[in-house]
Amino acid sequence: MRRLDIRFAISVVSLMHIGRQRGARFPGCLFAPPEELINQALDLGYVGVQALPIRGLTGREDDILLFEDAWNAVLSLWQALRHYLGASGLPSCLNDWVVSPTPVECEQAVTEMAQRGITQVVHRFDNDINHLVEVSPSLDMTPEQIANSCERTGHRLVLDTEHIGRGYRYYEIAVKPGRVGKPSPLGESHRAAAILSPWVDTIHMKPIGPSVEEFVELDFSLAQEEKMLCDYVFANSTSDVITMVAEYPPTKSMLLSPAKSRDIAARMLEAMHRLVEC
Repeated sequence: MRRLDIRFAISVVSLMHIGRQRGARFPGCLFAPPEELINQALDLGYVGVQALPIRGLTGREDDILLFEDAWNAVLSLWQALRHYLGASGLPSCLNDWVVSPTPVECEQAVTEMAQRGITQVVHRFDNDINHLVEVSPSLDMTPEQIANSCERTGHRLVLDTEHIGRGYRYYEIAVKPGRVGKPSPLGESHRAAAILSPWVDTIHMKPIGPSVEEFVELDFSLAQEEKMLCDYVFANSTSDVITMVAEYPPTKSMLLSPAKSRDIAARMLEAMHRLVEC
């Protein structure tokens, strides 16, 4: 029986409200420097982080295992408040300005990480087979079509426990209005996971049902749904290493309590360990 190595990471965005960045201009001062966020993750027991070009990130930081491009970076607060299109071609919002620096700075960080050979998570099939394609309705592909693409191109996948079972979101419809009223092409999440699990290298772990606050009150027990999706990957993936990334949105309560943010990250790691050991 093959030995499957499972490593645990966390998104830097989930940790953004740990500490404050002294001397930085607003809104960067709301968050600790990326190096501190990474060190906090390591201290909590994670082996590394999944990065995003947040304010202060250069791309030269150590212990970055994976990275994604910026959400929808904007040039200014004015652009965000007016909901002008951001770098991803979507109507922007205040969070796009708060979390990300300018599109140019985001691109510089992404380029730095790419040049270092760090694996990038992308949201469509492209010409770089070293990219991991995250499975979501926005691919506009059935599980069978995704599996065929992986066989043809050599791409590997990210299974997100939320994205694999949801429908189209408003911004995905804004980009392609023809999606209005259509169900997700992925279909039922268990079936999709069963078909795609051989090509999965990474799992994005999110509480599917409750909010993060409710998740805390439920003693951080990941639901049976998450376990079943992960079990398909553990049983069928052809990879020897599976990276599980805690990826949950920081909540308003975290902004008020860095200690609470650390506690949630620590308990999320504990929950993932329990899920693997069951």
